[in-house]
Order: sequence, then structure tokens, then C-alpha cells
Amino acid sequence: MSWNDSFEVSNETSANNETEEPIYYFEPFGVRYRIVATVAYSIIFLLGITGNSIVIFTIYVSNSLHTSAYAYLTSLACADLLVICTVVPEGLV
Repeated sequence: MSWNDSFEVSNETSANNETEEPIYYFEPFGVRYRIVATVAYSIIFLLGITGNSIVIFTIYVSNSLHTSAYAYLTSLACADLLVICTVVPEGLV
């Protein structure tokens, strides 16, 4: 398999296989894609946490921003933080 390094050969054989042929496991993504995806997810994770934290902190500190519209914005930032903290790490695995 010289065209793609994403196949792995296992020495295991299945119970129904009497000819003792190796089982091939296919990895759908190559190493380059996994590196780029990991860097992209890390950037999204860091920017999302930083940006939403700044929004929440700014609204909390400034008394003039204590209105219902900014309460809604704070709620959206909190929800976005929860999504970023739960979904983005799952994408890295």
C-alpha cells in the first residue's frame, strides 16, 4: 500500500477465517490532516474561551451594561463556553 500510509495490518484473524489472512484496519484520515485539525481545534478552543470570558467579564464589571439585553448576551456567552468546553475536546479525540 505505497499510495497511502493509513492502512494497518494486524496479525489477528477472525474466527470464521480459515485461510489465516490478515485483517486490515482502515484509518480514514492521514497524519497531516490530524495535525492540521488538532491545531485548528486548539485555536478555536483558545479563542472561544478567551473571547467569551472577556465578554462576561466586561459586562460583569461595567455597571452601565447591567440591562436585560446584556443579560441575554451574557447568557449566550455562558452557553457558548459550555459548548466549547464540551464539544471541542471531543472533536480532538
